[in-house]
Amino acid sequence: MADYEYDDLNRLLVQVRRIEEHREKGAEAEIRKAYQELMKELQHYLADTYTQYAEDDQLTYAILQKHGYYARFLEEVEQKINDISPDVKRLIRSMVDQTYEYTYNGMIDCVKKASAGVEMGTLKACTPDIIRRAVENPVSKLTLNDRLEKHRKEIIYDIKQNISVGLMNGDRYSTMANRIKKSVNGDYKKAIRIARTETHRVREAGNHDAALLTDEVLKISESGMWMAKTWKTMKDERVRPAGKTKGKARRYDHRKMEGIMIPVEEEFTLPSGAKTMAPGQSGVAGEDINCRCYLSYGLKKADLQDKEPQGRKKRTKEELQAASVNAKNITEKYTTRPSKWSGKVTVDDEACRRDKIAGRKEWNCDILLKSTASDKTIIHEHLHARSGSYLNRITYIKHGAMEEASVELLAREICTNERIPFSGYPRHGVEALRKINRITGLRDNDLDFAVSLFGKSLDRRYSWLEAQVDRYLKMNNQDSEALRELLRQVKGANW
Repeated sequence: MADYEYDDLNRLLVQVRRIEEHREKGAEAEIRKAYQELMKELQHYLADTYTQYAEDDQLTYAILQKHGYYARFLEEVEQKINDISPDVKRLIRSMVDQTYEYTYNGMIDCVKKASAGVEMGTLKACTPDIIRRAVENPVSKLTLNDRLEKHRKEIIYDIKQNISVGLMNGDRYSTMANRIKKSVNGDYKKAIRIARTETHRVREAGNHDAALLTDEVLKISESGMWMAKTWKTMKDERVRPAGKTKGKARRYDHRKMEGIMIPVEEEFTLPSGAKTMAPGQSGVAGEDINCRCYLSYGLKKADLQDKEPQGRKKRTKEELQAASVNAKNITEKYTTRPSKWSGKVTVDDEACRRDKIAGRKEWNCDILLKSTASDKTIIHEHLHARSGSYLNRITYIKHGAMEEASVELLAREICTNERIPFSGYPRHGVEALRKINRITGLRDNDLDFAVSLFGKSLDRRYSWLEAQVDRYLKMNNQDSEALRELLRQVKGANW
């Protein structure tokens, strides 16, 4: 398949993006209408209150308290805000949910059209459970529902504060109305910022999650193809610039990201040092809020990859044996757990093809490898030799999900740290572990976290992680639902 498919897929995705942007503008208009209704309600109520209680068109604390109406006045204002808040929340939530669903399914449809004639297996459409997990993914340690609730409380506080200042000054009706209008307009802008930030995040997440699934299907099908992603900016003056502020270079700079292409399962490293799978997903407010960057995607032939991973080249048994010895030495730098590797490597392409694997640490502690096994795969199997090999099969099976996730996370982090090129299937367990560390801040980076987690014996690895999460939740309960879901992903179904 020629490289033109990159352009074919990207062209189809551009059409999906345009449709989505048009739909989102319509949703924003509905949010604006809701705020206009709120402003009308508050203006009418304010006018009635001034007509009934104002003296010389002025309203003060003393006047309202004289009539026993001060507390009721503030309660009515708060109630009117509460009446409109569910509508705003529903509009934003619906907008975000639909954006994720449409972009996820749009990617699947576009891939099928662009890859006509290529065996793609079964590419499943988005499910409600997938949408829920994506939408409630914490950003800056707040879920969407948390942010909307925080936003509701902020507007109530802000309007009450402005009313209090107005009553202290004895404002006339027009002055008080302008105060409230300013608060409502400010709140509308915050609501739109939340909506745009969240829809941008899930728009990129929907495309990216579907692209990860596509990449996995491509690898299983042995099509010789892979999914590439390229960072794109809007190329205007609003892109986070590389300019300086008071002699200091600005920390967040997305202009330098323009055109960077990597395999879809890898992370981008931003100039600030933050890592992210896609725009709007770094968890760093300065990188994500109001970001308009996006990813383009393409189907690529393996032989067109700029940096061919070692694992896609066939190696002799002697070469793989030497690579295995090297992997054993490398893993020693990251764990004190002794290796139970037998010292023997078996190369059997047919067995690996049949079992759909690139490598496996056998129960006799030999290591089975495909002739195209990557250095990352070999490191992965050597980590198993230092972990699961110490338990019997029943115990291993019980903790299998945690073993695979923690071993793969550490293998990827070791390769990144050692500058070993690699690619790999997207693993939900690995991403769940990364998110747990990102939310809780257990360790400063994923490498330190992976080393700490792997350092625990497999039969207590999950319980240690759960205890760390419980300790965090005692002080940050708003993350409970998200963290419990992430724990479920690495716990497995055999408990």
